[in-house]
Amino acid sequence: MRQDIKDRERQGAHLQRAVADLDALAAVACLDAADLRRRLTTKLADRQGLLARHPQQARQIVAKLLDGRLTFTPRLDSASGERAYTFSGAGRLDAILSGVIALPTSLVTPAGFEPAISTLKGSRPWPG
Repeated sequence: MRQDIKDRERQGAHLQRAVADLDALAAVACLDAADLRRRLTTKLADRQGLLARHPQQARQIVAKLLDGRLTFTPRLDSASGERAYTFSGAGRLDAILSGVIALPTSLVTPAGFEPAISTLKGSRPWPG
């Protein structure tokens, strides 16, 4: 009987997370593009000012926006003939978009899609 209650509570918490995630996704679907552009422009301008005034913190901010390293490749500028660099790398937008767009932090698997092995008692190969 006690296990049934725990299972129902776990299932209820699972459903609450799923509903919260769906609410966040619905909010994204109703975004006002003009308002989003205005808020992002304001936030980026604030960051740009901070980067210019505080180079030490700027390095930390840029490091948080990068996912790995940047690769710089030397090249000759075809228009001017001057030496230039092309850089490439992966970036992360979550730090910029936080507070501007509310995205779900995780997605919950709908009930019934869990792997069958997780529901079997004693199916784990390790103790515990």
